[in-house]
This record gives sequence, C-alpha cells and structure tokens, in this order.
Amino acid sequence: MKRTLRIALALLAALLAAAGILLLAPSAWAVHSTSHGVGYLSARDGRSWLGTHRLGDNNLGLCLEVTKRPPEGSDLTYIEGDRVGLRDADLTARLAFIAREFVTTTDPDWAAGAQLATWNLTGLGGHTSSWYAQRANEHALTVSIIADQIRDRMNGRSGASRSVAASVALSSLDSTPLTVRSEITVDFVGTGRSQLPPGKHSGTLHLTGAAFPDGSMTRTVENGVDYAITPTVGNSTADVSAVVDYTGLPYGNSIWVAKGANDVQTLLVPPATLASAHASTHESGISPLPFAPAVQTQASAQRASTGAALSDELELGVREPLQQVASVESVIQQWGLYTAPDGSQQPVPVTIDSTLVGPLAEAPTESPSVPADAPVVCTVHTLASSGPGRYQTPECVLPSPGFYVWVESIDPKKTPPDLGGERIQPWVSAFGIASEVTQVAPTTPSPTPPAIVIPPTGSSGTSPSPSPMPSPGLATSSPAASAQLASTGRARDEVSGGAGLVLLAAAGALVIGSGSMLVTRVVSSHERVHRRRR
Repeated sequence: MKRTLRIALALLAALLAAAGILLLAPSAWAVHSTSHGVGYLSARDGRSWLGTHRLGDNNLGLCLEVTKRPPEGSDLTYIEGDRVGLRDADLTARLAFIAREFVTTTDPDWAAGAQLATWNLTGLGGHTSSWYAQRANEHALTVSIIADQIRDRMNGRSGASRSVAASVALSSLDSTPLTVRSEITVDFVGTGRSQLPPGKHSGTLHLTGAAFPDGSMTRTVENGVDYAITPTVGNSTADVSAVVDYTGLPYGNSIWVAKGANDVQTLLVPPATLASAHASTHESGISPLPFAPAVQTQASAQRASTGAALSDELELGVREPLQQVASVESVIQQWGLYTAPDGSQQPVPVTIDSTLVGPLAEAPTESPSVPADAPVVCTVHTLASSGPGRYQTPECVLPSPGFYVWVESIDPKKTPPDLGGERIQPWVSAFGIASEVTQVAPTTPSPTPPAIVIPPTGSSGTSPSPSPMPSPGLATSSPAASAQLASTGRARDEVSGGAGLVLLAAAGALVIGSGSMLVTRVVSSHERVHRRRR
C-alpha cells in the first residue's frame, strides 16, 4: 500500500513538473519550408533567389542570414526573435516594420526590395546591395530603389517603432460636461516619442461610476477624441474610473522568426499578433451633477390677530427622485458641494424667497401657483448657507383680518457659479398648503354698559324722593322717560331733593342721594308716599 502511494506521488510530481515546463515555455510550433514565395530567380545561375519564402502553412518569410543555405525543404520552428539573439531595440524595430508592412506582399518588386532592405540591416556577407539586386534581372534597378524607399520609411515619421503605449484621462469632475479621452503614443526610431493624430485607431473603453450619453458603460472609442460622460452614482462626491484597450496596433519591435538547423537561413515572418496597449485612470471629487433642493414649511401661527408678527419655519432638504425635474437625466440624491478657497468641501448655499400672500376673504385652496390678483403683504429672503436643516424667515406684520398664506421659491441664479449655483435645480412651492395658512379673525366690539340716568337736582335742599323703576319695555334714556317718571306719573321737575344717580336693574333700584344710599325694591307710588310721611 505504501509502495503504491509512493509511486502515485512520484507520478503526480512528474506530471506537475512537466506541466510547469509547458506553462513556462514560450509559444513555438513546427512548420516546413516548401518553396520560393514572391520575388525573382536569377537568370544568371538559375538558383539564386531574391524575395520571400513560402512555408507549409502558406505563410511567407524573408531571409535574415544571407550566408547560410536556403530554407526550402527544411523543418523550421516559429519562435520569438529575442530567442535567436535579436535584442537590439532599433534593429528589431526596423525588422518588425518590414515584417508587418512588406512580408505578405504579392508584388515581386516589393518582395525583392523588402529582402534587399532586410539584408542591408542584417549583413550582406561581403557584397554590395546592388550585387544582390542583380538577382532581379531586368528589375534590379527598381528593386534597389524600392529597398532605399523602405529604408527611408523605416527611419522617417510613422516608420519603425520601439514601443507603443496608451493613456486615458478624465476631465476635472467640476467641468461641464465631464469628458474622457484616450491617447496613443509611439516611440519611433526616426522621430522619437510621438502622440498619434486623433482618430488613427479604435479601442474599447469601459467606465465604472459613470456612463456615456446612451446609458452604456462600454463603447468603441477613437484615440484623441473627447467623449462626454455622466457620473452614475447619486452622491455629492463622484468616483469615476476609465479603462481603455487598443489591440492590433502596428507598432513596436516584437518580431517572430522561423528557425531551422544552424546552417539553415532563419526567416523573418509576420508577427503572430500585433501590439496592444492598455491604460486606466481614476478620478474622485465633487460630483458635477445638479441637485434638487426643496423646502417643507410651517407658518409660525395658524391663528393670529391684526398687528401680530408672522414668520415661516423652513425645513430645507433634497427632493425625492420622483419630484425632480424630468428634463435633467441624472441628479444626485444628496446636497451639492463646492470647493472653498481653503480647499475644503462646503455645502452649496441657496437663497429661499418667502412671500406672504393676503389678506384673502376665504381660506385658500391648494393650487400649483399664486393667483395673479392675490394681494401680497411682504417678501423676505433667507440665506441657507449651511445646507440642509432648519431655518426661519424674517417676520411680517399682519395688517388686517383675513387669511394669509406663505409661498416659497429657490432661484439658482441667486447663488454664484463658483459656489455651485449652476448645479441647483429651481424650486417653487404650491399655493394654499394647509400648514402655511394663518387666519386673522375680525375684531369683536366691546359690550355696551347699561345706561345711567342722572335725575335733576332740587332747589329746596331737601333729600330727593326715590325714583321708581321704569316700566318693563321702556328705555331709561328715551325721551318719554326724561319728561315723566314712569312709576309716579309726576313730572321730573316736581321731584325735590339733592343731586343723585339712579342705576336701574331688573330686581330693584340703587338710589344715590346727597349724604345717603338706599337700596329698595320696586313699590307702588302710594306705598312710597305713605312710608315717607311716617
């Protein structure tokens, strides 16, 4: 059992080791060289060839070593160029340029010219370039001219290149609109590092935390072109990332070769894949998106009197998504921020305009706007510099009875752009909200006190006789009562006595005379005279 386990472990170790070797080994595969490709066979000897060589997979290649025997009939292996000692960056850049641009040509003049340009780089074996050009027979001069043209293109602008790189950048998050742009930079052998002109290549750009105008987060882009994007996270701060990938780029010094035995020519072949470039970036800061303020209000009193001072209590916050302006595609769900001069992030200030409408004859009913002919008591302004929270308006004095109602609004133009005013959505409250209505009742007149009758003062100096109560239904201040006492029928001027006051009441009379006060009930005139005589 133990022996079997040891054998199994040994086999597993061997398999893992083999797998490791396979994983670490570079890509390589065998191919057979079958025949000449495109070019010219020398008419002088019938065997010297100037042009490309065809491989068993129908691929084409150019000879790198003129002094070795031709590859036709040999088995070759595709490998990367640095494995055969080609490590000079400028040399491999030029060879890579030829491999990309000319190896696959079907024009014999250009195929022969490309082979001649290659030998001009790797060595002519003691001969001149024109000596090899003679293999093209009557096309020798043309082939030599083409070889020179290839050389000039390799060393010129947009020619052979050592490397290629991409970059991607986001505009500042406080810019409007927010944009993303990617660039491609190539290190050319002849001109150095250069940024490619816009629209030269297409790549794929992916966003995180933002979207393109159509709502997508991934799209095909061109280098050097700005694309508008919008942050998708509904917070007061944004966190946006962009990643760009370009593939199939005809730049760089990576080459592939088909190598055989040491005495066989190594062939320069087209690259298995073209170059790629990848870049990413990240930006965070204050969101450039607008925000939607709103105010919940409550009048300081539901009932008040004429001349009272009335204010409005304000609860400032952010509108719910369904209450926001439909024309704005994306609005943050938090209060907006701006960058203060000291670098700190501060809430965007807003000015709340409050108008007290009234007096109205009837309690207002809720409507979207204030009636055009509604009277106005005053308009006051409240600066909300601390963002969401509780505020109170200045007071207004209620001038007269009636119904009064507050209405509020927020105008973005009252906040400077550098404080975030351009990111404020306007807001107006409805008219006639119940919590905003205050009633001032009409003034009630004070009760009228009972009439006071002042009897005349007698001339004899005797105490006045008590005056009888007036008969029910007769007002003491009426003309009839002033001429005749109701209970005796005697004329008022016949009553003697000093000055006095008579306060009439339903149950009796209070008589105030000179020097005496008597409370008595109402009696008949006969009883009064009789008692007086006693």
